[in-house]
Amino acid sequence: MGKALACLGQGKLVCVQDNDTTQAIKAIQAIPTACESFMSTSLKGPAQVNALPIRYAALKPLIYAYKDRGLLGYSNPETLRKWDDFNYEFIRLRETFYQPDDILQALVAVGQKHNADCMLLDLKVIKEALHRLPLDVLYQNPTYILVKLHPAIPNSR
Repeated sequence: MGKALACLGQGKLVCVQDNDTTQAIKAIQAIPTACESFMSTSLKGPAQVNALPIRYAALKPLIYAYKDRGLLGYSNPETLRKWDDFNYEFIRLRETFYQPDDILQALVAVGQKHNADCMLLDLKVIKEALHRLPLDVLYQNPTYILVKLHPAIPNSR
């Protein structure tokens, strides 16, 4: 309550706290051309991800946001079906993989499949795992890793 009153005393309705999420959003804002579309996910579940700050604070498009389900149900049934397929991929991924390195590898594949340029993740992974995958680390803090995905290599048959 004291923080809210101090914020109001400064003439602000909302005071931004300097935390890991805020720092990650600032990092996303600082790389305007590298990341045109984002994917963000959380080990805590799809509703826990900090995807909406990416969309509304960093002004970047998301290929998936858990909270889009509510709006799509009323406005766009076809896109809702695509959203549901994407959501199912995340649910299956969390039920299949348990080690952060395996989850990261699967998330990179999902991101590439859906043409995400960058991903914001809250995974604790070993640095060697990051170097084995087709990505570049753009930013990292104690909670988040911001990565740029390399484009998927098409299967040649």
